Amino acid sequence: MKNTKRMLGLLLSLLMLGTLLTGCGGSSADDSGTAENSSASGEKSMVIATGQSCTTLDPVQNYDGWYTVRFGIGQTLTKFDDDFSVSGWLVEDDYSSSDDNTVWTFTVRDDVVFSNGTKLTAELVKASIENVFENGTRGPEYFTYESIEADGQTLTITTAEEEPILPNKLADPLFVIIDTSVDMTNIADEGPVGTGPFVVDTFDVTTKEITVARNENYWAGEVAMDQITFLYTEDQSTLTMSLQSGDVDAVYNLSMTAVGDFENDSNYNVIRTASGRTTHGFMNQNGLLGDEVLRQALLRYIDRDTYCETLLNGQYVPGKTLVTSASNYGYES
Repeated sequence: MKNTKRMLGLLLSLLMLGTLLTGCGGSSADDSGTAENSSASGEKSMVIATGQSCTTLDPVQNYDGWYTVRFGIGQTLTKFDDDFSVSGWLVEDDYSSSDDNTVWTFTVRDDVVFSNGTKLTAELVKASIENVFENGTRGPEYFTYESIEADGQTLTITTAEEEPILPNKLADPLFVIIDTSVDMTNIADEGPVGTGPFVVDTFDVTTKEITVARNENYWAGEVAMDQITFLYTEDQSTLTMSLQSGDVDAVYNLSMTAVGDFENDSNYNVIRTASGRTTHGFMNQNGLLGDEVLRQALLRYIDRDTYCETLLNGQYVPGKTLVTSASNYGYES
């Protein structure tokens, strides 16, 4: 078993690697080393190429809630920090549960507004969570609620069964908080009204290209960019050449075989962080390998270090359990 070692930290990501271009052509690097383009009007913009995109901007459909968060449109009640601990995002950190973990109480932040200027209240959070279960299909995979109650900024969720890690589950982008009080007829193409630093400008469902613009009502401080365009292609060579030619400022989810082209070039900055995923190798259990003792012996003799460094280009680290070493849930013990 091997768990992923590195991954782009530009947005919210789970897989592979990414690269950021700095100081190339007409781009200038900001304090974080991220390239940005400045137009004659002084607007700051970026173009990011990616090998992953969505078919709809409705966050409750399929797994497309990931992109609502990744593109900076929406946020969740809680979030995972770098050490995989959970903290409040749109709620305060003082959430609590009953002794049997069936009644959870959250305090919705009092300073949050949606991109349309509407104040975020517990009632609107309640409606957004209910929308996941009413108009999506994946809600019951996470939990079943008996009731959701709102009182001012206090949100109370009562679940049908014990849910000791409900805050963790609410960090999943499926539960991105959106304003459901507005007309959502065209949400798939126009995107939701969220609380993130950006709003949808244009979305081409055919090419999957999306442009987001600064949210002028953003609640958490100044937004660094005026506009970001995400270009989609599954062709890894196109991603690589676009970055090398300067047609894009950054590439997200770059193939691990292409990273070497950029690592030793001072014009590029490769940002990596630990992934939350574990990759498993499965062994045939037929014939001779039907013998469990023989399989155990083979597992003990597999050279995981060489697998990771040579076969997988150093982009993975050897694993020893089903739990990824990136988490703080007892990997070492």
